[in-house]
Amino acid sequence: MIPNLDTAARFAGNHLWQSTLTAGAALALAALLRKGEARLRHGIWMAASLKFFVPFALLVELGRRVATPHIAHDAAEPLLATVLAIGQPFAQLNGTHPAAQAQAAQAHVPWILLLALFWAAGALTVLIVWMIRWRRVRAVVRNGVPQHSGREAETLRTAQRAASIRRPIPLLLSHDSMEPGVCGIIRPALLWPAGISAHLEDEQLAAIFAHEVWHVLRRDNLLAFLHMCVEAVFWFHPLVWWMGARLMEERERACDEAVLRLGNEPARYADAILKACRFCVESPLACISGVSGSDLKQRMVRIMNAATVPLSRSRKLLLAAVAMAAIAGPIAVGVLHPPVVQADEAQQFANLRFDSVSLTPIQSADQTFFILQHDGQFTDLNITMKELIAMAYGVKPDRILGGPDWINTQHFKFEARWTPTPETTSKIPVPDAPRTETQVAVDTAAIGAAGHVPEFPHIPASGALQAMLRNFLVEHVALKVRDDSAVLPVYELVVANGGSKLTPTHEPQESPGVTGVRMKTRVEARNINGNQSYSITNGDPHILCENLTNQLGHQVIDKTGLTGRYDFELAFPAHADADQLATILRDQFGLDLQSTQQPTRVYAVDSVNLPQTN
Repeated sequence: MIPNLDTAARFAGNHLWQSTLTAGAALALAALLRKGEARLRHGIWMAASLKFFVPFALLVELGRRVATPHIAHDAAEPLLATVLAIGQPFAQLNGTHPAAQAQAAQAHVPWILLLALFWAAGALTVLIVWMIRWRRVRAVVRNGVPQHSGREAETLRTAQRAASIRRPIPLLLSHDSMEPGVCGIIRPALLWPAGISAHLEDEQLAAIFAHEVWHVLRRDNLLAFLHMCVEAVFWFHPLVWWMGARLMEERERACDEAVLRLGNEPARYADAILKACRFCVESPLACISGVSGSDLKQRMVRIMNAATVPLSRSRKLLLAAVAMAAIAGPIAVGVLHPPVVQADEAQQFANLRFDSVSLTPIQSADQTFFILQHDGQFTDLNITMKELIAMAYGVKPDRILGGPDWINTQHFKFEARWTPTPETTSKIPVPDAPRTETQVAVDTAAIGAAGHVPEFPHIPASGALQAMLRNFLVEHVALKVRDDSAVLPVYELVVANGGSKLTPTHEPQESPGVTGVRMKTRVEARNINGNQSYSITNGDPHILCENLTNQLGHQVIDKTGLTGRYDFELAFPAHADADQLATILRDQFGLDLQSTQQPTRVYAVDSVNLPQTN
């Protein structure tokens, strides 16, 4: 399946942001170790470079796969929430309403395609430039004459033995003016300019050969090639090119330090490098390890003042901790954010099926009418596929991401019937019985649709209804979803400045037809001439949040701290946004809506078929 372009853009944005943060951490760590050995700093920069090819999302997924699945909860730990919010600033770019989300996704597509074409043109240009340079190097190598004896060959073998390299390094004599350098990634060979040996003393010749042998030992050509791949893919990122310069600088410095540790005199070694630079031209490719490279003046100063500070124990521990955190951190996030599984109740009902069911596309979506009856019938005369999927998985519609655009815009008439049994029904809870959020949502929907308290003592058990819906969607529209996570907008309902203006309920109404049972809440919802209204009797702020969630399309969390029972009369335009609702809530009830974001379990729709008329 071709991934959704908007989702791919968010993934790319998060990955670039995370890689940039990693490069910033590498800069801080390299500065802390600026007086230490160059090989450590080179390793740090190389790790930051390779991070561009390793999305944290892969490590998070690895952690989630080894974690023990559990039932998801809405709230995340504060530390985990902060980490996810910082690491995924582009996790949610869509609007709050499903229709707005679809329009926003369509609006993003042309720009995403243009950016993709621009990226491809830049990457192709970089590759072409490098290919031209590589052809030049390849021609020089092809014209090189193998040397098996003589002063240079003997010096090279001595340097190899000192570095404990068993596999012989081929020596090629070149009549080109390119500097001495190691060519090749898998089978490196040393390209040596003809005539340069006459300008070098034996000690200087040995020092330069030792420098090149250390390039082979460190596999600098391979590492440089890997970073060139990063530069080709992320050519638009200035930090990538800046890291390339740091890598070349530190690799040359690391080889210089190795040569000096062998006992070579700094002055004579520096003079040998200067002679090589006067005689030759620098290699055109970073993956050709030469004797020059980096800033020559600074390099001479460092060679003449060679003094590296041994890494202290505390800094060794810090370096080890950072290395472990870079890998274990994302895995730990995945472990703390494990895959969601359905509750035991849903698993218990996994084999349940509707006796009869129909899902018919409709042309208009003027009104929403929802009925829930005790004789095993569920009907919704105006529902989108996203809403139906959300109902099947017991979440809000904003927790359903991806999928084709029509799941947001096409409305259906859904009717289902089944045979009521003890396992598929549950009694309406008595006043003091605790209720889950799902049960509250079902109660509220049933009461709001009917316009009065329903006259029946049983409703479908939430797990049974969800299981039957999931089975229907999988079998009839080939629904495929996967568990995922995203940072979604949420709203918090709080008490506004000045205090609450809510009216306490005095006489909770009895449920007609249900003797001795008092209903927790009475909800009446109306939509007249484009104006929406809710009348809530004997309700708590949580019930108000449920209705506001349905209006805004994103979860509204009760943060008022109020525990009483109240009456609400709320009227607003049918398409009112959060700002309009916040103003009405402040004026009427002394409440306020505050926008925030929260890492949330979501379901990503990989595929679903458009139902046809039954």
